[in-house]
Parts: sequence; structure tokens; C-alpha cells
Amino acid sequence: MASRRIKTCLIIAGLIGTSPLNAGFHSGSLTVAAVSLEQAARMVQGSAGGRILGAETRNVGGRIVYIIKVLTADGRRVRYIQVDAESGRMSGGG
Repeated sequence: MASRRIKTCLIIAGLIGTSPLNAGFHSGSLTVAAVSLEQAARMVQGSAGGRILGAETRNVGGRIVYIIKVLTADGRRVRYIQVDAESGRMSGGG
């Protein structure tokens, strides 16, 4: 009974995107994210500063990546930071 409840909670958490178990399918296999969208946004906030304007999940070349839209601290530019969901590596910023 408890096992069924845990499975149900994990499925629901995965569907609403609040779990580090966010998953996407590609090439017939399951990719599990080590970093959640929320964690990625926090990482970018801590690194880049500014204000997070938006965040989304994309499949790029068979990998799950998060695109985080950030308004710079001076309010003059919008930057897009890409975070690899598997490794947590950040790139971009232009």
C-alpha cells in the first residue's frame, strides 16, 4: 500500500515538474534529469544575478535542457542561459 502511494506521488510530481525526476523520452529510451527545472533556475539566479523572467524544458539533440530567461541586474539586457538537465552544466548568456 505504501509502495503504491509512493509511486503515485512520484508520477504526480514528475507531471507537474517539481521533482528532480523530470524525464523526457528520446530515441526510445528514458532520460532522467539529475537537475530539476526549479534547481536550474536557482543555479542561474545564483550565478548570473538579475531576475528570472521564465524557464522552459526542451529536448536538444536528444538531451533534456532548460532554457532560463534572465533580466540582468542592471535591467538593460535579457540573457538566455541553457542548463543541461543531466550534468547541471550552464552555457550561453547572449
